[in-house]
Amino acid sequence: MNKIVLTLLLGIVCFVSCTNRENLTIETEENSIELEEIEEYQNSDTSSFIVKCENMLLKCTDEREKKFMLQLMEVFRKFSDKTLDTTLFTTCFIDADENLDTIKTRVFEKKGKIIVHYSWVKNGKLLWEEEFDDPYLWIKDDPFFYNEKWVTFTIGIYYAFPEVVKIDHFNGLDDWEKIKEWAIRLGVNELRKFGVDIDEKSYEQYIENFNRDLIVWGDPESRADVYIWYEPLQRFISFYSA
Repeated sequence: MNKIVLTLLLGIVCFVSCTNRENLTIETEENSIELEEIEEYQNSDTSSFIVKCENMLLKCTDEREKKFMLQLMEVFRKFSDKTLDTTLFTTCFIDADENLDTIKTRVFEKKGKIIVHYSWVKNGKLLWEEEFDDPYLWIKDDPFFYNEKWVTFTIGIYYAFPEVVKIDHFNGLDDWEKIKEWAIRLGVNELRKFGVDIDEKSYEQYIENFNRDLIVWGDPESRADVYIWYEPLQRFISFYSA
């Protein structure tokens, strides 16, 4: 049963990953690179890294690989003469009020690592922050993608921002009752660890009344947890964990 639920969950997260970009803005101006523009790079005095990218692009076998290589070249073009440091903004509805919330994701280099730092500030108060380093996403089995800071930095920008999951996606599933049962047990156990005395019926009522967004964050390759904002405690807790 857990495998079925996990498959459904991962399908939802993948769907949201493809559709959620309308909630994401990047501090630096976006200018997409089309395949035909590569000739422009080849005819200019470019770095050896761009040449490597061009050669790798020619070896890409599917659209996902090509898309990443174009993103990588775009990031290199923007930041090759700058400090590796940029900020992205994800908009969503997290807590009980009707105001739009903004999660800030800063991606930057520090001591040879690429750091991804999340923060949510509201009315001048820091409500949540989280951080991890060197985000990873499998692209292709090739040494080019191993231990390359530009690859990691690009992954941080394009794939490490928090995903916004509408709880309605769960409510509409045929297995919603099974998922909810799992979520209730998980939430109650976690809240009790935080010193909250709550029973399953009370937490079930909280979930049924919850009409805000769920959040997924962390390393792009290993995301398996979905989080819900628990208003009485003013913090995120696990909604589902694979």
